[in-house]
Amino acid sequence: MITDKGEPFEHRVALTGLGEFVAGSDRASSWVRMATSASARAIDDAGLTVADIEGVCVCDGSRGLPGLSERGVRGLEQEFQIRPVWHWGGRTAGRLGALVDAMLAVAAGMCRHVLCVSVSTDAPAPRHSHHAAASGFGHRSTEALWAARASADYLARFGYSHAALGWVAIASRRHAVRNPAAVVRASLSMDEYLSAPIVCAPLRQRDFAAHRPDATAVIVSAASGTATRPVWVEALGARQPAHAGTPFDFPGYLDGFRPASKQMWDRTSLTPGEVDFAAIDDSSTFNVLCWLEALEFCRRGKGGAFTQCASRIGPDGELPINPDGGGLAGAGGSALSRIREAILQLRGQAGRRQIPNARIAVVASGTFDSNSALIVRTGGG
Repeated sequence: MITDKGEPFEHRVALTGLGEFVAGSDRASSWVRMATSASARAIDDAGLTVADIEGVCVCDGSRGLPGLSERGVRGLEQEFQIRPVWHWGGRTAGRLGALVDAMLAVAAGMCRHVLCVSVSTDAPAPRHSHHAAASGFGHRSTEALWAARASADYLARFGYSHAALGWVAIASRRHAVRNPAAVVRASLSMDEYLSAPIVCAPLRQRDFAAHRPDATAVIVSAASGTATRPVWVEALGARQPAHAGTPFDFPGYLDGFRPASKQMWDRTSLTPGEVDFAAIDDSSTFNVLCWLEALEFCRRGKGGAFTQCASRIGPDGELPINPDGGGLAGAGGSALSRIREAILQLRGQAGRRQIPNARIAVVASGTFDSNSALIVRTGGG
């Protein structure tokens, strides 16, 4: 989308507020408590009040409408006693869909400030998938099955051993050592990775994300008159197919990631070599390999070589992936957890894991059937 000023719509918005809430050891926090706590912190972080919020966007949608519901848009409206002029509670491209919708609403002039919220609980509702709906199976199980089938084909096609996936998990743990909020911080050796139980061959237990109940809130604001430390969106790409399909081989699986990446790079003069780090949806280690290739950080079939020994993607590497440890280390399970880490890094607020002079980041979310990617940066709008 190009605005009437001849500029990409994402240049008319900024990410101005960030809030997080992590459930305690008892994990007894309700959805609404987690969501409102993160939201209140994001609003305060942006230097705003609840009265300034004109739009509300919730990942994974609203439940119970038109009646009362604890979750979703309705739950936040009731808790904060706000009546937004615009809201959205559906699912769009990838797990960053709510953020994309909020950006569109702000760029169109419908709102000046939109509150985006995502929550990961101990018992999350099933994530929607075109393919899961078409196949008749639950999304989480089929997502793992498809990733397993495609990863087996990938390893065989390009001559990699299981270690190609293991290095992604090992890099995650190396990052997590620097993040006290990560659930799994113990170091991981290749022998330990290979000895883990197989969940869905060839994927092992440590190839999948560790769950952490948490909530993340982000404020999307109009670029004009923003807060003193905004993070700018340079470019965005998204894919949400209208048809269902089942890519059981690697080429079909990887091809699902490419359109969002191509659209993103087509909307900027920046190149992959200028990116300081990447925050990638690591629901599985194979998901990371797919994104690395789709985002053009390496050529097709070279993802396994790119991650070898975890040095390139680990701490102090040339392209750190998920500096907080990512989902593989239980450093955030909510849909907005990857953009949260990118904002912290670009603000210089990441503590021990801070990447020196971080200015440009790529954030990628989703799997082969629905995904989005964006470039975020520091500097003027």
